[in-house]
Amino acid sequence: MQAILLSGVSILYLFSGEKVDIYVMKDVPAGEWLLVATEVTDKTGRITYTFPEDNALGYGMYPVKMVVR
Repeated sequence: MQAILLSGVSILYLFSGEKVDIYVMKDVPAGEWLLVATEVTDKTGRITYTFPEDNALGYGMYPVKMVVR
């Protein structure tokens, strides 16, 4: 999974060096948000996360929520 984080007010402010919590809902729509990782953005505000094999998701579409701390 890859993401770039920008503020809603201006695309000029990038979230570089920020901690981001990554949540996934596995059992849609009744499931709970599961914290899968906390990553730090690079200098361009991007994060990359690969699910480990023991926590891999099956085929399908899953809601993902990212929260900047």
